[in-house]
Amino acid sequence: MPLDIPDQRSDVNFGGQIQVDADTGINHVPLPQDALPPEPTPPAVPPQADNDNNDEPEDLLTLVPAFRQTPPVRLVYLQSVIAHITGVETVVDATNRLQDGLDLIEICGVLPVHPRPLRSLATVKKHLGLQVDDYLEKKAICTKCYKFYSPQDIQNLLSPNCTVRRCQGIVYRTKHERPDEVTGEERNKRIPAKILTYCPLIKAIERFLLRPTFINNMRDTAVDKDRHPLTDDELMQDIYDGSEWLKQEIGLKRVVEQDGSIVDVEATPGSRCSLFSCEVGLSMTINIDWFGITDNRPHSAGAVYISFNNLHRAVRYLTQNVHLAMVIPGPKEPSLEQLNHCLEPMCTELHTIYKEFIYANTGLAMRIYGFRLPRQVHGCVLCENSDIPATRKLTGAAGHSHKKHPCNYCVILLTDLDMDTAYDIENFQLRSDEEQLRHANDSNIARTEAARKAILDEHGVRYSVMNEVPGWMPIRRAPIDFMHNFYALVKKYFTDFLVSGYLLDSSGWSAFERTVNSITWPSGIGRLPTNLGEDHSLPKADQWRRLSSILPVVLWVCWKDQHGRIKKVAPTVPANAKTQPKFKRNLPAIYNLVLYLSVAERILASKAISINDVDRGQRYLQLYCQGLHKIGAHQTINNHLAMHYSLVFRRFGPAYATWLFGFERFNGVLEKVNLNGHGGGEMEYSLAREWVEKHRLYELAISLPADATDKERKLVQRIAKVKGEDRGTLRTQIAEFSSIGTIIPPNQKLKFADLRSIPHANIYQLLLAFLRNHLVDDDIVDDLTVKQGATVFTASQSTQLLSHLVKDGIRFGCSTATRTQADQYASVNLQGYRAPCRILYHFAIHLGQRPPIYCSAIQRIDTVYAGRIGPVEIISASQLACAVAIIPFEATVLGNRTALWAIQSFDHVRDMFSKAHISINTTLDFDYHRLALRLSTTRTG
Repeated sequence: MPLDIPDQRSDVNFGGQIQVDADTGINHVPLPQDALPPEPTPPAVPPQADNDNNDEPEDLLTLVPAFRQTPPVRLVYLQSVIAHITGVETVVDATNRLQDGLDLIEICGVLPVHPRPLRSLATVKKHLGLQVDDYLEKKAICTKCYKFYSPQDIQNLLSPNCTVRRCQGIVYRTKHERPDEVTGEERNKRIPAKILTYCPLIKAIERFLLRPTFINNMRDTAVDKDRHPLTDDELMQDIYDGSEWLKQEIGLKRVVEQDGSIVDVEATPGSRCSLFSCEVGLSMTINIDWFGITDNRPHSAGAVYISFNNLHRAVRYLTQNVHLAMVIPGPKEPSLEQLNHCLEPMCTELHTIYKEFIYANTGLAMRIYGFRLPRQVHGCVLCENSDIPATRKLTGAAGHSHKKHPCNYCVILLTDLDMDTAYDIENFQLRSDEEQLRHANDSNIARTEAARKAILDEHGVRYSVMNEVPGWMPIRRAPIDFMHNFYALVKKYFTDFLVSGYLLDSSGWSAFERTVNSITWPSGIGRLPTNLGEDHSLPKADQWRRLSSILPVVLWVCWKDQHGRIKKVAPTVPANAKTQPKFKRNLPAIYNLVLYLSVAERILASKAISINDVDRGQRYLQLYCQGLHKIGAHQTINNHLAMHYSLVFRRFGPAYATWLFGFERFNGVLEKVNLNGHGGGEMEYSLAREWVEKHRLYELAISLPADATDKERKLVQRIAKVKGEDRGTLRTQIAEFSSIGTIIPPNQKLKFADLRSIPHANIYQLLLAFLRNHLVDDDIVDDLTVKQGATVFTASQSTQLLSHLVKDGIRFGCSTATRTQADQYASVNLQGYRAPCRILYHFAIHLGQRPPIYCSAIQRIDTVYAGRIGPVEIISASQLACAVAIIPFEATVLGNRTALWAIQSFDHVRDMFSKAHISINTTLDFDYHRLALRLSTTRTG
């Protein structure tokens, strides 16, 4: 008999399957690894709270009904489908394969009677969840204004012309078909001239909630009901630490007051409540972006994604956990009016999820993995998170090049960007959401285009269909994306000063390229091109991120004089230069600017950050922009928007919580889809189909029954491989988030090593001393001592040498393993401070029945002199902190030319190194190390 789950709030943690951290509310249930894309944590199937037998959970069988069949029939299903999906066989051939396989099973006498086997390929794909077209809707739209027309509307139209006044678009085209075979009458079919591909949101949520991997990684929002906001010195870990998280409410309706103001009021008496008081309350983020999808002609398609903030950020931006709501047809980006039409179906469903509570005092009833009875589901939009142009279009704000309203946060003019007023944070005149909503409504009811333009010019706002959603605020719920904004500043510095400003001549660019190429990078860090001296472009934001961290060292190498100081005279501008630089070419001042920029990135691009740290990073950015003004450098809207970081971080937490690396990567996934070049929205339909197919394949993988054979599992893996896997820098970030505090050894069988025979003769004694300090309650003796009751640590039968260890998702190699030498340098935690080191060995020590003890042999890098390292010492593997890069260069020290190392840490959580270490570096007389001292003081003080 199924177990009864109590129908009360205490079961909101989904049947006790989620292990929740008392402080953060983050669960720690691992995910399956055999899915598509591959999950970053080991496989595990959570226990079913409502099943008391060994049958397969009904929730998974709902996702893939075909798995109710016996293993032989399932195998035939998979063989037929993969033959068709891979393009090897046509529908007819794959159907014949299916029927032949079932006939063989029947001859063997094992063909089941119930459930009756399926003999149609289309039906098999449907029951496997692979009939993708069932999850997509083709909506006919006008080719000009994008107004929707239902199939019945198209049949009733007297002509193909759009019915909107003054619109010159068409709605349908006529397709001539074969004459009727009986009457000979000509037959015509009306085909939509353009389609918008929409993926229903509610239907997608229903499937998400049936997945164990989705449910087991949802935040238990019960911890948020009575949680107080963080203080300014407490670390913000994720989006739920921002002030906007606790302000999510349901039970409201948006009304227009008599004076024209827009307010949210209770829909019914007592209906207003927190989203987190619901049984299941989903918090959503909307992203919209456009990207090119053709090579031979310009064609831009738009994608609207919806992510779920309840998920742990380790899995929040995995492809299978993000809903592609629609693909907006090209070839050009739509206007705001066109976009409003496109967003109508999504906003309608958002209203349904939100308003169901208002009128029925219940949410949408949905089945959820781990529950016998359906649960009530509610949802609301926390924020819209896109790049600047898309954000302005979606929220109805004026464009970033508008003369009177370039900023959607405060009141400044476009001409103010090169003045101090644009960076005087304390005196900003902030805009009001209420005023913006009011003027947007005025724009909506305005009867002429001239009246709407007048409102735009006067108040900087137009009407957006998103304004109809209760709780939506066009300013407060539209954060500035750190990735696009900040790394655009880095790119502008590089382009304006180094390239267009001619602050590097040919010898300077050679030194720049040589220094960058000499860097020893960790394997998990994205690389920079090797030809930066010739090709000065970087196509990816992650590359600008890497460059910003090393730019102070590299530019010091290029601009230093014989005494190690920055030269005062800049290189001569070439005589054939197309334009002359208009800023003051003062190298020391410009070098100070890159110091400010690099320190700001170091602080603000943190995985965890406090408000006090945000304010310090904001101050460095303010100094950077004010410094640009002093030398007469032109500034853009990105410079000014960066002055609002403190506000954005307070509302939505650290940059890692909201930046768009994940969504940008989704665009890259869609750009790689093979298309047939057909217009009218057909290519966009193919993109949506590819996305949904990945979701269905993922569900196929996680729904395999416990009695699935190896042949079935291999077939599912083959199907998954056809559609590709997630790769790239984002996967590294996801791995870091998903394995906090865990240590993973290599997946290989190893023999015990003889510690007395390895090159470092005293390793055995060092390990013995480490074990005695580590296991203080045990009596550890060497293998030459006989002592009753003691634990013997043998030199030849206790320890395995490991090529690497993975901690917190980061791979740490060692200098003695050829294949992992790129990761031999790291930063480690040592008694209250952090120090760089070289790793010699990793060990797994086995003592009796206790779990393996992982430790490492390291040598500290105690000075900046290249290659000078300390004696060997043993540390616990838990002390491994982060990867570092080694930047070699030369400087004059005490009159001698000396090889030195600059060490760049890639951990953005705690202090890079100790004050003591930095103070040693400052004995060298050049500016970068003085910066390092200031940085260390700022981060630790």
